[in-house]
Amino acid sequence: MTNLNSVIMQGNLTKDASEGMRRGANDTAFGSFTIAVSKSVKNGDEWQDKTSFFRVKGFGRNYENSVKWMTKGSSVIVEGTLEQEVWEKDGQKHSENIIVADRIYPTYK
Repeated sequence: MTNLNSVIMQGNLTKDASEGMRRGANDTAFGSFTIAVSKSVKNGDEWQDKTSFFRVKGFGRNYENSVKWMTKGSSVIVEGTLEQEVWEKDGQKHSENIIVADRIYPTYK
């Protein structure tokens, strides 16, 4: 049985995306950035914004061409898959769900 793992998210950058870019083998660009995604939720009679933060990992030409235009606070659309990273630090197990970007679309104002 095949499973479906696809996500499209629009959010605002928490810092300049180019700060997280590095170069790997064969000069391939890779790195990560974080987006803040907000939605309105009703709490009693009032509406409140609830913000979630998601780390996005990217690599390759699309990543490299996109991040140079992505500055703190700017809007971006990310299309990719969800993955869970698991690690152990100081005897404690940790995990984080991340978005591995297939495509990154900076939205220009």
